[in-house]
Amino acid sequence: MKKQVFLSFVIILTFFSCNKKTIEKIELKELEKDEITTEIKIITDSKFKNTNMLSWVEQLRLREKPDLNSDTIKVLKQGEELFSLNKSVSEKFKIEIRGKQIEGNWEYIKTKDEIAGWVFSGCLAKYKKYNNIRVYGIENELYIEDAAENEIIYKDDNVSMDEAPVITDVEIVNNKNFLIIYPDLGYPDSGFPVYIFNITDKKISGKFLDNEKKIGITADGYYIAFDSDIYSIMFNQITIFSFIEERIIFKETVTYCNYDNWDKGILRYKEPLGTEIKGKPKLTKFSEEYGQLYTWDNGIIKKEGVEVIIVQ
Repeated sequence: MKKQVFLSFVIILTFFSCNKKTIEKIELKELEKDEITTEIKIITDSKFKNTNMLSWVEQLRLREKPDLNSDTIKVLKQGEELFSLNKSVSEKFKIEIRGKQIEGNWEYIKTKDEIAGWVFSGCLAKYKKYNNIRVYGIENELYIEDAAENEIIYKDDNVSMDEAPVITDVEIVNNKNFLIIYPDLGYPDSGFPVYIFNITDKKISGKFLDNEKKIGITADGYYIAFDSDIYSIMFNQITIFSFIEERIIFKETVTYCNYDNWDKGILRYKEPLGTEIKGKPKLTKFSEEYGQLYTWDNGIIKKEGVEVIIVQ
């Protein structure tokens, strides 16, 4: 006698508080008789909560249930914009996509045409949009697209040189004819890559690091960036980008910096000169050293006098 196969949907709904998240336990599986079900934990939370996201692969399957064997409701196109329904499966798994092992879980989402279902989160990416320019990150890659044409305008395959960087989100700041793009690498000590994107010409005009994000855009048309050593109070590098000339006009490794008057276009920094300079009074403390003062004023570097600096 043939073994009977039946479809069993045993749904056990148990609600309780756990770190302010509601846990919903559901068993969904096609079973043979006497087979034990595998429990799936669905939580009412999602890393994509209140964010825009899209499918970065072609033919992503939207499934009826969080199961690779579940029926396909719809096949999603690459670049299709989606909305989170704030439910996900806590367990993660890996799938090989484009030659890479991508980790993810099941996410409950809906499409623009209001079709709801489950997708593999490893194929989703948060994005930001300005008019038809859409920006998002996948692992360590940054993508800038023309959403109207569904065309990739720019791609950076290696946003960070760190061992295991992952772009978790992107931030966009609009500055007249430019977008300032900050890929978020997910941890505070990683530094902030900055991309200056020309909206009209659809090209990258500048790329540099800004670890501090304290200054940014000045009123007179410059972007001042600091790439600092997280283990020191001293700045390592200053980068100044001119929106007028559309290029990096200054990039130097410096030591001591004062940017109190940056909004007036003035930046002061000093370079150590040592402890002995002819014609200068002797230093009185072990921690003191002479430093050459430089002033950056509206794109012009001026060499000023020698001052005493404190060596940290």
